[in-house]
Amino acid sequence: TKNQYLTELSDDIYGVLSNGHDTRVNRYYIPPDWIPHITLGKKLGSEEMQQAFKVVQDRFQPVNAHITSFGLSKPNPLTNLRSYNYDTRHLS
Repeated sequence: TKNQYLTELSDDIYGVLSNGHDTRVNRYYIPPDWIPHITLGKKLGSEEMQQAFKVVQDRFQPVNAHITSFGLSKPNPLTNLRSYNYDTRHLS
């Protein structure tokens, strides 16, 4: 669920990525359009995806978390582009 913490985090991350770095940000990730999410089984077939949703549904539990870092990557093949430590404000 999007809340004040995630909204501020999204604003901060966008600020880091758009501050003079050679990085294009997809419009879906620009505040306020970004919605917290994770990608599960991007390459699963229909039956596998249904099975995965069933497992997630059966085992779901809310989680309280604090984000300490994030990474920016390109898929297929996975290539890590940048990482950012949110606590120390270090971009590498």
